[in-house]
Amino acid sequence: MLKRVLAPVLLMLLVVGAPACSGEPEPTATPVPTPTPTPTATPEPTATPTPDPVPEGFVPFVSQELGISLYYPAEWSITPTGGEGAWLVVQDGEGISRMLLLSRQASAGSLSEQIEAAIPSLTPEEGNPRVERTGAVTLDDGTTAERADILYEVEGGTDVRRMQVMQRGELLYLLVVIAPLAEVERQEETIDTMLASFRSFPPEPYGVPRESAFTMPLGEPTTLDPAIARETTSHFFVTSLFSGLVRISSDFSIGPDLAEDFRVDVTGLVYTFTLRDDITFHDGTPITAEDFKYSIERAADAALHSETAPTYLGDIVGVTEKLNGEAEEVSGVQVVDERTIRVTIDEPKGYFLAKLTYPSAAIVDRRTVEPLGFDWWMSDDINGSGPYRLARWEREEVVVLQRFNGYHSPAALEYVVSPLAALPGVGGLAMYLSDAWDAIPVGTGSLGFVRESESLSSQLSEFDQLITIYLGVDGAQPPFDDPDVRRAFLMALDRERLIEVVYDGNVELAKGLLPPGMPGYSESLRGIPYDPEEARRLLAESEYADDFPEVVFSAVDVDGEPTEMVQFVVAAWQEELGVDVQVELHESDVFYYSLENVVGNVWHSGWVADYPDPENFLDLLLHTQPLDGRFVNDQFDTLIEGARAEWDREIRLSMYGEAEQLLIDEAGLFPLFHFKDYVLLRPRVQGFQMNPLGQPDVAGITLNPIE
Repeated sequence: MLKRVLAPVLLMLLVVGAPACSGEPEPTATPVPTPTPTPTATPEPTATPTPDPVPEGFVPFVSQELGISLYYPAEWSITPTGGEGAWLVVQDGEGISRMLLLSRQASAGSLSEQIEAAIPSLTPEEGNPRVERTGAVTLDDGTTAERADILYEVEGGTDVRRMQVMQRGELLYLLVVIAPLAEVERQEETIDTMLASFRSFPPEPYGVPRESAFTMPLGEPTTLDPAIARETTSHFFVTSLFSGLVRISSDFSIGPDLAEDFRVDVTGLVYTFTLRDDITFHDGTPITAEDFKYSIERAADAALHSETAPTYLGDIVGVTEKLNGEAEEVSGVQVVDERTIRVTIDEPKGYFLAKLTYPSAAIVDRRTVEPLGFDWWMSDDINGSGPYRLARWEREEVVVLQRFNGYHSPAALEYVVSPLAALPGVGGLAMYLSDAWDAIPVGTGSLGFVRESESLSSQLSEFDQLITIYLGVDGAQPPFDDPDVRRAFLMALDRERLIEVVYDGNVELAKGLLPPGMPGYSESLRGIPYDPEEARRLLAESEYADDFPEVVFSAVDVDGEPTEMVQFVVAAWQEELGVDVQVELHESDVFYYSLENVVGNVWHSGWVADYPDPENFLDLLLHTQPLDGRFVNDQFDTLIEGARAEWDREIRLSMYGEAEQLLIDEAGLFPLFHFKDYVLLRPRVQGFQMNPLGQPDVAGITLNPIE
């Protein structure tokens, strides 16, 4: 499937003087649908402990999302997730005094040592600053804190920065009151009440019980329609909400899902599936063989314009005719009885079952879909068929999944919560350290920071992925229809330096398209080396040397700019080849869902395996009617077509190997790198896995109590 590549949460440690970690430079924009669905409500939030009684003249502030509470004067204002890199900004009515709540990762030292370490980052450089340590204090809830005053001269007098530091778990909270000394002395009791009232408790974001919810920023789906979804973020949510006949596991084995068993006849053409007894949609309506037939025929409906149905369902007899509007039904799908389905394909293909694990073959409820039309998945109740139901979706804020207990194999985990961003002023790492989030993806740019941290390094997990990041080129149009031009552009790109500069050396150079771990991957594949001198010679001898056509690089728009990787590539080509490259930016939903409308002759992309077969890369991406490439080569097509029908595994893999070497020799695309997924996991999370498809396998997660 298309990989909306490298979009982990940025690990921001938002506090003056604290280190910040950068996330991936690849496309980070997450497309969002409109209008926003507001599905069934999540459970009522449980009560949050708050000091009682409230002092006269004060009002309470409580944040379940952050797990904090305090009192502040009624005449003051409070801005949750305010500016200045703070969680909160509390300010008096005249704008003279204010209090900031900051955070940083706690160290192994005592509170006294930690406030000592924090003081320099909050001490102004000018004004002859001096520090007065108050020492340890006891807060209203019995927690121990440390306080200190930083005094410094300003025009007309002296200002104070009064610090209070307390710790819960791995997070250090810093309350900083900033005011003139005269105001601090006048409001001493008020300030002390605010500071002493602060308390921290296990967060409960979005009203979902933390003891039964796994919280991780997983992105926001572009669509929840199984027939439309074609990128990894949507894929995760769709496969959580909908099921098909078979499902692929974390170890890449194919097994029954809504079908209890299946058999293949001696010709290898006819598959017969028997549905499980008593399977239902989320509203309890029985799922039958007719529902599967409807779902396949809907996905193949010409009016839907599904970009995935031809690829993943096109082997079924009659799908092509249905896609072309030449048939009313898919003749290769027959309902034998309520629980039995017979599927006939056009020729024997050992990977056909794997294709049926793709969302295109998931079962949807006709009663939900037909009355609402194309946008049915935005409704209040999509009535899925999978292990989770959609409990809540608030645009650009959160997606909440809740376990469907009627599923044939109910998940161990009750809730999956996907916050769509860290709270402004807080940052992903602080959300993680405060126990608001259970896991965060770690970008390659953040790995050094995490690995150097004694506490975080022990919580870092890495997972192999079947992913290749590459540049696609239009080999059917000038100038890239000339193989020498393609070779020249690839030779002019120092990919090893790209990996060091943009990714801190944390990804693996790709010589070919197939990733390590994929059957057919070969260490002996001959790649094209970095050789700018040879690149210039090839370009000078190409048919376009005297009149070079325009080169347009289509890229995802990230806040009005191309990614750092795209900028590196464009600069290299302009420097080494003297070619002017125009960058054309596209919104991510257009780029990933309407690639045929992307008019550039070179583009960046990534592909993550849908199933463990080289056909999923070499055939789907690059054959005569490619999904994400325009490599025109008759010999390549002949090899791919021969491999489709070859049942001998070794012969098949050899044919794919020959095809891949031809692809690289001809520079049919420009392979860049392969990478792993890195995730920080809170100690309470057990059984978390990222499958080789780049998706978390959440159903088997169990959670220990939050300490």
